[in-house]
Amino acid sequence: MVTARAQVVLVLSLAAGGCIAYYERPLPGPASSRPVPASGLRAGFGRADITPPPGVGLAGNGPEGRRAAGWRVHLYARALLLEDRTGERVAFVIADLPQVTPNLHRLTAQRVHDSTGIGADRLVIAATHVHAGPGHFYAERQYNQSTSQVVGYDSAMVEFLVSRFARAVLDAQRDLRPARVGWGATAVWGHTRNRSYQAFLRNKPEWTPPAPAVPGLDPMHRAVNPLWTLVRVDQRGADSAYRPAGALSVFAMHGTADAPENDLLDAGIHGIVERGLERHVDSLGRQGGYHLVANGAEGDVSPDWPAQSRCGAPALRPVVGPGGPRTPPLPWEWRDPAPAWMGLCLASARRYVNAAGDSLAARAAVLFDSLGPGLRGDLRVAVAFRTLRLKGDPRLCPYPEAGSSTVGGAEDGRTRLYGWRLFGIFSLGLEEGGHAIRPNPRDCQREKRVAMGGLQRKLVLGPHGLPEVAQLSVVRLGDLLLGVVPAELTTQAGAQVERAIADSARAATRNTGSKPTRVGRRCTDPTRPPCWRRSSASWPACWRARARVRRTRWTRWWPIRDRPSPSCRGAPRDRRPSAWSGWCSVRPARATRWWCGGGISTRDAWFRRTGRGCGSSDSPGSVG
Repeated sequence: MVTARAQVVLVLSLAAGGCIAYYERPLPGPASSRPVPASGLRAGFGRADITPPPGVGLAGNGPEGRRAAGWRVHLYARALLLEDRTGERVAFVIADLPQVTPNLHRLTAQRVHDSTGIGADRLVIAATHVHAGPGHFYAERQYNQSTSQVVGYDSAMVEFLVSRFARAVLDAQRDLRPARVGWGATAVWGHTRNRSYQAFLRNKPEWTPPAPAVPGLDPMHRAVNPLWTLVRVDQRGADSAYRPAGALSVFAMHGTADAPENDLLDAGIHGIVERGLERHVDSLGRQGGYHLVANGAEGDVSPDWPAQSRCGAPALRPVVGPGGPRTPPLPWEWRDPAPAWMGLCLASARRYVNAAGDSLAARAAVLFDSLGPGLRGDLRVAVAFRTLRLKGDPRLCPYPEAGSSTVGGAEDGRTRLYGWRLFGIFSLGLEEGGHAIRPNPRDCQREKRVAMGGLQRKLVLGPHGLPEVAQLSVVRLGDLLLGVVPAELTTQAGAQVERAIADSARAATRNTGSKPTRVGRRCTDPTRPPCWRRSSASWPACWRARARVRRTRWTRWWPIRDRPSPSCRGAPRDRRPSAWSGWCSVRPARATRWWCGGGISTRDAWFRRTGRGCGSSDSPGSVG
């Protein structure tokens, strides 16, 4: 089990403070109520079925996404509500959906605020990023138009999801009981691989895994972050005994185990893992356990699906035979693979989903059991939340643009246009690498070849077609930090953000006397490396992201973990943290280079103006 290294697992968010204040937007209500001191740590769980009726579009595979003909594994929204002895609260909602959006977040906050005191600033909603869930709930037009073959916004879908999210949070409120919490992490190799390996190799410095790799793995399987982070929660029963109640997990893996040709609503591997650990919790004495599984930095990480589980995109074929009575046949038409082959590949994908889900659930159960002796009831909760405007930031391009490789699709699900050439001769860049990379970049999009050039903004995106605001959160649970941001980070981007956190933490220790901000306890021993690497709450004063980030709409998390070190106790007095509710007084540093990359899956591409290309899975010549 990994316990001693500060490691970014999911997408980093901005810590509290004045970073990027020039672009910060005021928080639209409702804000959370003032905390009321409680008797101790309490936790509650809730769950609601969010499976819609058949007929909706399956979002996640872009325009190739099919219309749902039924369901295979029901979709759920699971909630965890935590409250510490100071009354500080935070609610997590993890939904079996492709993405989540700010409109769902704010509407849910309005529903639960009066009953729970939790507003938008203390509510975290994230998605498992399964590619077999519904769409039609996005606040941005382009997402509703391009995430499946069934286009359009549906207000009934929004109302359905918001009401179920609110039900899960309210159930968690009613389930609040004294609790003990602990967390840990373990390396899980062999279930994921890097799906954009050539683009991954363009990153500098080279990737160093956070845990030793299993012997025999090929380079693509080593080019991932294998850490599985799990927070275990035990609740006190009527007999005053504490029993396992549930868990919150974080693991980086795309929700693309189902074949793109799948036409059933399905929670995928994440749903199997959720249910597997819930059954394990049931076996330990509580009926109705809970397991929330959030996704991590999986921008270039795919499950290790077998090749026979990919059916193949529709192909353009000449029409042979007569047309209708009065209508001549079209010379060409799009044809799906043969039905027999489609049946075989769909069955192969579903067998893999079951097997991988069961295997990962067993690993999660082992980690869950190992945390029992270390559970504590004195966990402290702290939250920071910001909304930031992306449009108008001079460090970004004036508008987002999708690369030509977007149109070709990732290896998990190629589109029908992948590899197309004009007149069969001239490449259009609908591929990974090759002509998708511009040899002589001239503008802020750098090496990325923009699909359709300047016509993309005029004919496809239009004004306000993509998100222009990002919601960022940081949640501290004792010595664990969870950062939440609506972006899809690649593996290497995660490593870069981790280094940026280290820089920010070291800078924060040198600043004193400013207004206290919610930055974790730190000290520095002048004779040893900075103690923050071993201290119990090493989170940054602000966002100093040199990371190359992909702007997409589903939420990702980043746990950063560390353990206290006795060496910090011997630091000089002037280097110790100030005493203000257990937090340091530091001056936030200024944010630099904060967005780079574009959400290939969603045609959302905010890039920095200067510097070299990203070299991540969203760099030119790769797809998301």
